[in-house]
Amino acid sequence: MDAPLSVLIVEDSASDAELMLRHLRKAGFKPVHVRVETAEQMRDALQAQKWDVILCDFSLPGFGAKLALHTLQDTGLDIPFIIVSGSIGDETAIELVRTGAQDYLMKRNMERLAPAVERELREAQQRRAHRAAEQRLRLSACMFESADESIMLTDADCNIVAVNPAFQKITGYSEAEVFGQNPSILKGERQDAVFYRQLWSSLKSTGHWSGEILDLRKNGEVYPAWLTLSAVKDAQGALTHYVGVFSDRSAIFEARERADFLWQHDALTGLPNRVLLRDRLQLAIDAAKPDGRQVALLLFNIDRLQHVNDRLGHDAGDGFLKELAGRLQALLAPGDTLAHLGSDEFAMVLTHFTDTDEITLIAQRLMDAIAQPLRIQDEDVSVTASMGVSIFPADGNLAGDLMKGADMALSEVKSEGRNGVRFLTADMNERALRRLVLENHLRHALDRGELLLHYQPQVSLRDGQICGVEALIRWHSQELGLVSPAIFIPLAEEAGLILAIGEWVMRSACLQNKAWQDAGLPAICVAVNVSAHQLATGALAAMVCEVLEETGLDPQYLEVELTESVMMRDMESSLRQIVQLRQMGVSVSLDDFGTGYSSLGYLSRFTLDKLKIDQGFVRNITSDPRSAAIVNASIALAQRLGITVIVEGVETEGQLGYLHKAGCDEIQGYLFSRPIAPEELATLLVKNEGLMVDGSALEPIQTVLLLDDERNELNVLVRLLRHDGYKILVAHTTVEAFELLATNTVQVVICEQGMSDLSSTEFLAHVNERHPETIRMVLSGYSDLADVADAVNRGAAYKFLSQPWEHPG
Repeated sequence: MDAPLSVLIVEDSASDAELMLRHLRKAGFKPVHVRVETAEQMRDALQAQKWDVILCDFSLPGFGAKLALHTLQDTGLDIPFIIVSGSIGDETAIELVRTGAQDYLMKRNMERLAPAVERELREAQQRRAHRAAEQRLRLSACMFESADESIMLTDADCNIVAVNPAFQKITGYSEAEVFGQNPSILKGERQDAVFYRQLWSSLKSTGHWSGEILDLRKNGEVYPAWLTLSAVKDAQGALTHYVGVFSDRSAIFEARERADFLWQHDALTGLPNRVLLRDRLQLAIDAAKPDGRQVALLLFNIDRLQHVNDRLGHDAGDGFLKELAGRLQALLAPGDTLAHLGSDEFAMVLTHFTDTDEITLIAQRLMDAIAQPLRIQDEDVSVTASMGVSIFPADGNLAGDLMKGADMALSEVKSEGRNGVRFLTADMNERALRRLVLENHLRHALDRGELLLHYQPQVSLRDGQICGVEALIRWHSQELGLVSPAIFIPLAEEAGLILAIGEWVMRSACLQNKAWQDAGLPAICVAVNVSAHQLATGALAAMVCEVLEETGLDPQYLEVELTESVMMRDMESSLRQIVQLRQMGVSVSLDDFGTGYSSLGYLSRFTLDKLKIDQGFVRNITSDPRSAAIVNASIALAQRLGITVIVEGVETEGQLGYLHKAGCDEIQGYLFSRPIAPEELATLLVKNEGLMVDGSALEPIQTVLLLDDERNELNVLVRLLRHDGYKILVAHTTVEAFELLATNTVQVVICEQGMSDLSSTEFLAHVNERHPETIRMVLSGYSDLADVADAVNRGAAYKFLSQPWEHPG
């Protein structure tokens, strides 16, 4: 697809608008857009040019989807109107669709945007074609109306003189049976004399009358008809005939009654739906007010109904719900209402009870009835229920208040493990209000510049130096102060804001890392956490690629952190995106290892660069053998797979010492540094202060001792080995060399053959005696084979290197 698209975006957030455009471009559209925020701006835009589609946020300051839809409808234009919202209830969305919106979708599910636009563009084209066809049909219909509708012709005295075949089909009378008869033979008894006097008065005064009438068929059946009467006059204006054209509206009436029923009832169970439940609940509240009575709303979910569908199929699941609905109706008191709100959700309105104890008893009877097995496909199926209860007037005076309150109580039950009953409490309501306030402020946090990043250093246990940082988001609200990520990150995911925030974090972290490098600071890797929603879009690699191109950061200095639970949601999609990231040169790490699935099977499938062990296993590593065993096994497993191991949450010297001995590659935690602002991190990099263990600087994995009394040649060798990360000790005499061997753990000794104070053979022989675990090598710019052979034969040297030297790896 390479289609130009004119888009009018009704949105107060520029970042959300850009997100919509990005998804459209990704789908192949070439969007040309204007963004408006008020009704006046929208009217001006509608007059200025033609638009293919309108994308509208549900709620803007002083403006919203309802007003925007009315503004469009006032123009009479037929433009697809799609609501793109961060949070909108199904009930509100369906109401907007009924009043003219074509579709709605959530901002957290932007993958639906492009398909929805494509569909609505097609349907708009079909509507235009349909209207053109209707116009043509109307012109043709004038010629054929008489064949489709019943036509009756009378003389001036109202005696029937002719009828068409449609008349005979509708009424059951043949033309011979009605010829010469008065049309009153068709008259039913449901309209009185006043009705007919008004009919004849209008017909005589205007020459026309039309309206709905109830007529009788020949078999006595009453049916609704739409009748049009016209007086026919000759050229002199004298009345000659009356023409009656009428159509049978029985099918329309039946369809209308069916539509009215479905509008207020659930198609599966026949129970009232959410619309009728709200009406009946409000009626019950209004009726209870004068007498001071109470009304209770019980909102309940059938726990894990999806398991029934998965095991037995959806047809069986539907049968299960119908059987269950019948069982629950048997418990219903006269005047109360049982409703099916869709899928696994039911509600019951109670009006006959004295106190909350009685509500509890009724609720328990419902729970017991639900728990009784039902026979489906020769199998006994048992389920449980979770129920939330709200009461008028304690929890509100409106139906909407009770429904919201019962839903909050139901959410509480679900969070506590399901299969229980909870009444709404003031604490639940307070939490819900606090969440609403937080969400409203969070929606504007990006635009207001309230989000910021702190960075926690990651330290290599090879040399104790900073080797990377983890970017951690912080929110400092102007009104609320500092808000914990543990609170606002889940909120952002629920409200559909996490994609925009996640992309901002990625871009900001890459920009900051590039800025550090441009300032001449050591090049390090920045790790950025990725949420499940970002991975679920399937476009993570594309977003990362775009950010890297914009910021100019080399991919090798970016690391993407994924958790086990995130990757396991869709293993195939996760695997594909990880491969794409690593092909770009971006590192991928597995965060919080050990807290999720910890499956060796998926570890073998995913090619990872780093394994991050959760801090929960480190906290008691020095005292709890089980935690220590898990960490040791994880380190060994990762190293066998060629994966770097980093442990987070290191806070004590004891933890650090244990991890160093266990062979851990990297650590991060409060022992070295808390998460800090970018300026403080830059200062740390400039100071270049390494991590200490037991008061001493960490030693590299390999320490090399170089012995040569020629300083220039020694410097060349130092530069050569330093490139590989060794810790290098330098001695110019054998005395200095023995001193260094006594105070350091040395793995490799390289000695110049022609030392002035002691031959290399003698020196290495002494080293062999005192430090037999060392690897000993001889180097020389000339070849005294006898001396070399002597050193090798005595076991003093393992290898001889001639200048220019081979790389001593």
